[in-house]
Amino acid sequence: MFALDSILRCQMDITPIDGRRISSDGAVPTDAGFDIWWEYRPTLRATQGQLLLNIGARAVPMSPASGTVADLAQTFFQRIDDKKLSRDWSRFATLVRGLRVITKALGIRRLVRLTPLDHGSTQTPMAITTNKETLALDQCQLTRQILTGLSPPQHQKLLLNSVLTVATRRQLTEHGAKLLQKAAEQLNRFGIKIGELMTTTAQVLPAPSLHLGEGKQVQVSHSTGNWSISGAKLHSPVTLNSWAVVVLGGHVDTALVRGYVTQLVKSAHELGMVITNPRPPIIPGNINDIDGVLRRATAAAAAQQQKSEGGIPPQLLLCLLAHGSTAPAVYGEIKRVALTQIGIQTQCVRYHKARGHHPRLLTQVLLKINVKLGGNTSTIAQSALTPTILEKQTTLVISADVCHASFAAHQPMSTAGVVWSVDTQAQRFAGSVVQHPQRMEIIENLDVIARHALRVFYQKTGAKPQRIMYYRDGANESQVPWVRKVELEGLRQACQLIDPKYAPPITVLIARKRHHARFMLQSENCPPGTVVFRNMVTPKEESFFMLTHRAILGVSKPVHYIVLQNDAGPGNAPPPTAAELHALTYQLAYQYPIVTRGVTMPASLYYAHRLASRGRMQLCHPSTSRGLPLHLVPVHENLQNNMYFL
Repeated sequence: MFALDSILRCQMDITPIDGRRISSDGAVPTDAGFDIWWEYRPTLRATQGQLLLNIGARAVPMSPASGTVADLAQTFFQRIDDKKLSRDWSRFATLVRGLRVITKALGIRRLVRLTPLDHGSTQTPMAITTNKETLALDQCQLTRQILTGLSPPQHQKLLLNSVLTVATRRQLTEHGAKLLQKAAEQLNRFGIKIGELMTTTAQVLPAPSLHLGEGKQVQVSHSTGNWSISGAKLHSPVTLNSWAVVVLGGHVDTALVRGYVTQLVKSAHELGMVITNPRPPIIPGNINDIDGVLRRATAAAAAQQQKSEGGIPPQLLLCLLAHGSTAPAVYGEIKRVALTQIGIQTQCVRYHKARGHHPRLLTQVLLKINVKLGGNTSTIAQSALTPTILEKQTTLVISADVCHASFAAHQPMSTAGVVWSVDTQAQRFAGSVVQHPQRMEIIENLDVIARHALRVFYQKTGAKPQRIMYYRDGANESQVPWVRKVELEGLRQACQLIDPKYAPPITVLIARKRHHARFMLQSENCPPGTVVFRNMVTPKEESFFMLTHRAILGVSKPVHYIVLQNDAGPGNAPPPTAAELHALTYQLAYQYPIVTRGVTMPASLYYAHRLASRGRMQLCHPSTSRGLPLHLVPVHENLQNNMYFL
């Protein structure tokens, strides 16, 4: 397959640019100093009885065909104040580093850096080439090439202009197929012929119904996957008694903060939540003393509650992050101190979002607070005609993901997040984080986490799981055998550690998002609930593509699920059918409680991803010198077995 892929790429009827197959057909001009061209990457995939040709089209920023580096700098800084121009030359140096330029006296040269300038200088820097030659920017003529060091505004422009409609993506795919005519002649020698654009049959699952508070039932939109909570109560609202507001950075406008809190309390009442203290203490603080600020706020909330009702521990810190305090390091320190040292839930909101009192933003904040404190937004309405796996038998849902951080507080590392359900409807979850050696994808000590998950599930529900559903995110083809050998065996060993005679059937599904497959109707996106499980799936394992959401922009991308293991039940009872796996996966995508729409994957996979990506915030002193996975600093006992990771 690798050799055939190489033939496809090398024989494309297109001249490589910087070693990549990039076409100007369908190019999009921008006003941000670059044009968008399209890079084509064809690959062959083995499917049921045939090979499937995928033609991926990716947006690439290209430098202008004419002009100088000075002209490019003028475009780069066109949205920036003259006062900021001098201190942004370092960002421009990142953009031009490695570019080829043409000079009249020296010919073709490659830039390596710009001459340094003192802070506040209004001069224009000079360009330095690989031969240590110094050139003025207006003497460097640009050639057509790929730009790599885009600024944040340029990167945003690239993303906005590379969103493809269904019609545009279809045109790019057809153009990519035309570029493969020369490669088709080479493949004919192997008896391989490239056919026409493929069509396939698909099944569309019915949109689920949701139960909200006070017995209200809403139907999810079949076309968009959205549903509305307007005018309804939460299914399980919570009561908030003791809390405080923390304002980090900048000047504190007490009237503005009080107004925001008043609107938040009003919106909470409309959703059925009860906030008994509408005037919590407001604690200003500095980002250099986050530990002290959070402790003072917790003490103030406890003191206020003790005076009124007495004895109720603080439940929440609402942190308003003013300008200068929204950096990832500040957010990470807030979570580390609150989750591992103090043991209190936090909800961070940007300070400028508190000005408008937008109802939608207030609702989003309250949905997160409600779930963190033990409530729930909605629940799936049960169907007597087609009961799901969760309704047929007591099922433990476990999901896992591994995040590879390129940088951390102390050193690069990888973290694995594992979450498990603590109720029979798979709506409430608990989680654990494990530190891995760098770039390690397989979770070697899953047996320890799974044993703890089984105990917590039994404590919460009073029943042993009759089946374990394991959703695994991120494993590629080469890692599938290791998932079967290490992680699946870890789940079985965990059951044996609980009871040597306890061996519940296990179903393992691997979710993949990194692929080029797209499904579309003639001129629009496929509706949520679309399932493709014939012709275009893997030949060995049972697998399916599923769309559980409707893309906000562009063409919806399905998730590819591979059924790695599907054990039969006790007494030779048949394993869950493909239809039951489809229905369960689809319904779990509508149980993500902080949004009112279907999401891309089951909610538990989102929890695992959030837990893994934020796991490094719990770390104090990592050590992977011996190459063994180590547990991170555990969360505070007040937050264990709770959904603190939202």
